[in-house]
Amino acid sequence: MPTLQELDRIAVDVLLGIDHLLQDQNIVKSIIEIYIKFCRGDEARRLDISEIPITNETLLRLRFECLCLSIFYASLLSSKYLIEKRWFAKRPDQGLIKLFDGAIATALIELCNNTGISKLHEITLVSIDPKPTFGLGDYLDPLNRLEEYRSAFMKERGSELERFGKRIGKVLDAPNYPIFEVIGGPFVKPLLQLADYGMANALLRE
Repeated sequence: MPTLQELDRIAVDVLLGIDHLLQDQNIVKSIIEIYIKFCRGDEARRLDISEIPITNETLLRLRFECLCLSIFYASLLSSKYLIEKRWFAKRPDQGLIKLFDGAIATALIELCNNTGISKLHEITLVSIDPKPTFGLGDYLDPLNRLEEYRSAFMKERGSELERFGKRIGKVLDAPNYPIFEVIGGPFVKPLLQLADYGMANALLRE
């Protein structure tokens, strides 16, 4: 059984592993490429949608959304890796899992603080008349996002994917997010795989 210090270190290793793989596999870049390709196509012209410039803030927001979903999956997968053995039986160690969830959430908060993500604001609907208008709300909070995915998952497994799609859509083009939320779908499986790789790599080193 790992100590609290070891569990904290494992959580950091998982987070950094996921973040490294996220960048190594160019997932954020791929999301942007799909967005740009659509905006330069006939369907975008028909819908009168113009391409919005991609900024460093856009990159940070997409990184944040991808990290949060992948970390949420890492928490789900922790029951596969953090187990207790009693006689001939193995089962998830609920105490360790709870501690791990807290440790990886803390590590994610620190990463958001160090990268400037925590200085960004939520993209929020501020008016619907005469047309949907979006503004800036509270600061981005990884704990809120993780809870959002957890609550959605508990109510209906798979509904966290819809939440992720909407978040990606709002980052790319908030007023037209229903059109762009489908972009997030193809990246859910890779983000789940990143979580699994991150957990396996960190714990196999133990």
